[in-house]
Amino acid sequence: MKRGYLVDEKHVFLSASFAVLIVLLFVTLYYKPSLTVYAIEIQSTPGEIGGCQVLDTSGTYVLNQSISNYVGTCFNITANDVVLNGNGYSLSGNSDDFVGDYGIYANGRTNITIENFANISGFGDVSCGGDCNGSGIYFESTSNSELLNITTNFNSIFGVYLSSSNNNTLSNITSNNNTNHGVYLQSSNNNHLSDVVAN
Repeated sequence: MKRGYLVDEKHVFLSASFAVLIVLLFVTLYYKPSLTVYAIEIQSTPGEIGGCQVLDTSGTYVLNQSISNYVGTCFNITANDVVLNGNGYSLSGNSDDFVGDYGIYANGRTNITIENFANISGFGDVSCGGDCNGSGIYFESTSNSELLNITTNFNSIFGVYLSSSNNNTLSNITSNNNTNHGVYLQSSNNNHLSDVVAN
């Protein structure tokens, strides 16, 4: 007589499911594969632009609209041989919200052209009484460059500020009602100014 075995199929199914659950839990807690994260560097693209950005590629950028109430430095130029054409539009910051921001900033650059801005205004905290940084345009150690056909009114400290910047051309500049000076050159030599109206 053959011996028979009684198999509880429901019990076997539950036991198998429990075993699978234990394996999954072990993998989740103890198996940690190494991950490699690759950073993707996005460079600026010359051509038409509609917003503030870092200009880190040589070429010509043409603004296609006015920019209002921007907080921070709008255009930070980190490449040489850049033309930024305002195309007759205006650029304004949030004049009471951020200290030490600039409409356009370039440090250690050469052959930069900024041109055709209807007005660059409201950069820096204009309520700080001239004791904090902020300017419409700030060139720091930037040489052999041009500022052409630009208005920079109502900024904190300076409308246009050149520091340790030589051999630049400023032409057809209007810079009024800034907290400190309209156009201010510090430790800067051999710069050529024409048709500049500032107070």
